[in-house]
Amino acid sequence: MGGNQATDEMGHLWLQALPRGDGDQRMALHEAAMRHRLEKYPADFSAHFNLGALLLSRKDAASAIGYLRDALRVQPEQPAALNTLGVALESEGRLDEAIEQFRRALRVRPDFTDALYNLAHALTELGDVAAAQGRLGAAAESYRELVALEPANADLRSNLGIVLARLGDLRSAIEQFEAALRIDPSHEAARRNLEIARKKLGQN
Repeated sequence: MGGNQATDEMGHLWLQALPRGDGDQRMALHEAAMRHRLEKYPADFSAHFNLGALLLSRKDAASAIGYLRDALRVQPEQPAALNTLGVALESEGRLDEAIEQFRRALRVRPDFTDALYNLAHALTELGDVAAAQGRLGAAAESYRELVALEPANADLRSNLGIVLARLGDLRSAIEQFEAALRIDPSHEAARRNLEIARKKLGQN
């Protein structure tokens, strides 16, 4: 999720214009207005931010990233800009960089729901990719952070348990499977993997 509004240093609110159908010129007019404003005020946070958000809405993340970084040079701790930059980076497959931006947004504003959702999404993607590639340590690190973000999520607990079991840390894996089943007693994958982990631990 990317933000579509922000306030500048003077408290002005700028809204991203969204098209309503063929022939709607509001987005083009909005872009022209932002570019004109940047010609007059190169350090205008809102113009940089809104132009970046507009380009991102057009699926031009590569161009959006530059404007969003320019916005953050003006206001380095603006959470909406940090979150939107993270979305742009993630869409370009730059997961590690995206995650860092979401974390920065949450350090500034811990209750920022969009940034929290985006961080969880990016961490899930990063963990799944790492697990599929056999980079189990990296996968475990991502899943641990996810569990810290959502401790009552049985699926995340189960996924972390699977990776820990593959790493040979059976005791920690069992703890995660048991936690998943306390959250959701009907979680069959966690129950099945718990039995396997216990059997392996007993054999060891």
